[in-house]
Amino acid sequence: MYLHSFLDYWARTQPNGEFAVQRDRRMMYREASVAVNQLANALVSAGLQIGDRLAILSKNSIEYVLLYFAASKAGVVPVPLNYRLAPAEWAYILNDAGAKLLIAESGFMDAVSSIREELKTVKSFVVTDGVATVGWDDYRQWVAAQPTTTPERVVSEDHDLYQMYTSGTTGHPKGAVLTHRAVIANLVQMGLIFKIQVGERLLLTMPLFHAGGANIVAFQGVYGGAPCISKRTLILSR
Repeated sequence: MYLHSFLDYWARTQPNGEFAVQRDRRMMYREASVAVNQLANALVSAGLQIGDRLAILSKNSIEYVLLYFAASKAGVVPVPLNYRLAPAEWAYILNDAGAKLLIAESGFMDAVSSIREELKTVKSFVVTDGVATVGWDDYRQWVAAQPTTTPERVVSEDHDLYQMYTSGTTGHPKGAVLTHRAVIANLVQMGLIFKIQVGERLLLTMPLFHAGGANIVAFQGVYGGAPCISKRTLILSR
């Protein structure tokens, strides 16, 4: 069982059910399935191998959620960055994780440019919104030409699912790595308590760079077949 297994299940059984809502934007499970497959294929086409790290620097968005599921299919490991950190702190995390690709919201492009020469492993930069400039790929164009089928990748339950950096520690942040097996076990345990029903809605107010926002709300919502609704709006909050 993998994180993306639940999205695939609901795309088959309730394709017209809501996957996520963000302000006036709604995405159904059938649309999410296509978007996730295209994004997963874009990651593969970018040369990322199973276990490679990619970073995301963004406030909550539907694309942020899609990235977790697409990375799951491609066997690539997201490294979500806390957007409240200073650019120098991002640089440390990116270098420590060995991230090869950075996907960022347009509002952070200038800050990323200020540390670009310090980044040792990041080779590609993608902007999720706005207009791409020199050195940046446009997210929509980057995924648009990709096939809508699942990429041919053999992913194990013991492969890493994501790498999140801790706070509240002495010294530099530490990269905490969770596998598919660990996250799925957590979802099953929480599901016994939350008992989410199909059609119920979850309001996501925590940031998706944190396990609370990702595991407890976004992933749990898809696990139970409920849309996340945010104020920026899975329902998704900024």
